[in-house]
Amino acid sequence: MHLLGRAFGSVFGYGLSLFKLRFPDDPFLRGMRHSLGAFHSSVRLGTVPANSPAAARAVLQMCHDAARAAGASLEAPERPPVPEPVPVRPGEVVVLGGGGSIGKHCVRLLREQQRPVTMVVRRPQLLPAELLDGSVRIFVGDAADAAVLDQAFAGADSVLHLATCAGEDVAKIEATMASAVRTAAEAAQRASVRRMVYASSTAALYLGSGKSVTGDGAPDGAPQKRSVYGRGKIAAERELAALRDKGQDLVVVRPAIVLSPGGAMEHSGVGLWVRDNHCVGWGSGRNPLPLVLVDDCAQGLVRALHADSAKGHSYNLAGPVRLTAREFVAELRKQTGRDYHFHGTSILSMWLQEVGKHLVKVLARRPREFPSIRDLRSRSFRAPLDCSDAERDLGFVAETDRGRFLHRLFGGAKGSDA
Repeated sequence: MHLLGRAFGSVFGYGLSLFKLRFPDDPFLRGMRHSLGAFHSSVRLGTVPANSPAAARAVLQMCHDAARAAGASLEAPERPPVPEPVPVRPGEVVVLGGGGSIGKHCVRLLREQQRPVTMVVRRPQLLPAELLDGSVRIFVGDAADAAVLDQAFAGADSVLHLATCAGEDVAKIEATMASAVRTAAEAAQRASVRRMVYASSTAALYLGSGKSVTGDGAPDGAPQKRSVYGRGKIAAERELAALRDKGQDLVVVRPAIVLSPGGAMEHSGVGLWVRDNHCVGWGSGRNPLPLVLVDDCAQGLVRALHADSAKGHSYNLAGPVRLTAREFVAELRKQTGRDYHFHGTSILSMWLQEVGKHLVKVLARRPREFPSIRDLRSRSFRAPLDCSDAERDLGFVAETDRGRFLHRLFGGAKGSDA
């Protein structure tokens, strides 16, 4: 009854705010509203606001004093220019999406293995200085631009495709993702690239049943009932399957819930984070989650570039340490000292809440896609992921010990067993 009451209350409050009958129940928006209101009120009344210019200058001065005490420079460091790409080298690996969370680890691993790396990036100014010393070939452009890819792929040995390429238009994400992957695969074929490895996602699979899913399991056969991101990954995999049937060496790797030390732990694979410390589970939260540390994930992706037996196959990447969502949030609470909470709920009640929000949107003439209970069921990770083929063919090795897993993930965080 408590959850049902919260569900109806949430829908009712959402409707009031949507029809502008009540201000949204969001602390950030309320804070901004009150701050702006206080400012305009002080202007009208000719008074000094509580957060006055003098207070702002005092805060800025405090920051400068702290920087000087720490010996930090107040000047922005100069950014080295983007070097002209050197001639292609034997064994060149082109990485698309190398600036992302997983991509950074893949690029670092390739460089540690002394493999020549080429990157295609839209914003080279965001790259660390060590990647701009000329040792990495940098091509500036979009990972969906055939002209840029033709230049970057020329003479390359392999391509590691980690870019999402979703575009700006939500209505076209599915088509955009599929088109971008097809463009990259066709460019790789024109350049006679030996192999392209595409990082898909377990979001392309249906994981709402109790049946184990292997790497060569087909993408969800009902994409129209999945989220827009899942549909995009399914469409991308189908594009690659058509090209693979024509003999092109294309390998698909599906990372599961990738966790990065020092990164955000509020992963959407664990549940719906309605606050930064409150997680509503995709179900009861008692199913073991397919977790994988980002370093282990990068190792599997890089190994897929050269594993002979991987040709024409697909793989799932998840480690054997599989905490439930409840256990993971409890560990977050223990390891960080923050007041994290997990709220288990049924898929049906969550779906009914989404249906209620949808109906309110329709009444407000802001229609969106009708909520899919199939997509919510898939997010529960009821189906176990079988990664034995990745271990066999790629030599994929993930952390097996729970204590070491947590230490690698949280390091010296409060409450760590280190």
